[in-house]
Amino acid sequence: MSKTVSTVWLEHAALIVRQHILDAGYQVQTCLESTRAMEYVLRAHGLRFEPQPVGAWACCPQWLADMSSGVPQDQCRGFSFGVGDPMPGEEPLPLVAAGSAWDGHLILRSPDADVLIDPSADQLGHPERNMPVMGPFVARPQNPTAWMAGQRAFFPNSATGVVLAYRATADQTWRGTPVWTRMPKRLRAVADDALRRTWAIEAPK
Repeated sequence: MSKTVSTVWLEHAALIVRQHILDAGYQVQTCLESTRAMEYVLRAHGLRFEPQPVGAWACCPQWLADMSSGVPQDQCRGFSFGVGDPMPGEEPLPLVAAGSAWDGHLILRSPDADVLIDPSADQLGHPERNMPVMGPFVARPQNPTAWMAGQRAFFPNSATGVVLAYRATADQTWRGTPVWTRMPKRLRAVADDALRRTWAIEAPK
């Protein structure tokens, strides 16, 4: 990062951005728009974060315990959900940009990957299945180098029991979507509104 920033500030800023995206009428499954707006806001604050395609995955602790013990996935208890990446043991599926959509997941990372920001992590949640994911997610991988090399990193939430996992991928088809070839005026206006709100919170440090 170009300067030190606290995780708390990043979480607050990401929540502001995500709320503005949803309030503007964007769908919940808008990782491209949410990540683009968050990158815009962070850059205005002098913070360098880079877009990173990932496989994102959420599960309840019982499902993870069963899967880790070798239980077949269709027999695991509880619930899991992923996007842009197969579950452990499954064959990977190709990611293809299609018009304005993209069959993957995009987050932000610091240049050395010691901080990850998923502005749209809430789309992984399924509260009706006892698997809530509330709002954006900020995390620090224990081994950033291994994570960048493709190792899946797991992040359990002690409050909800939900486990989030991210794996860096090399897919770059998201760069061809309109959100990233040019920033649409509507999205820029939303990002500017969010930026004005982030100036009101304590400066990043």
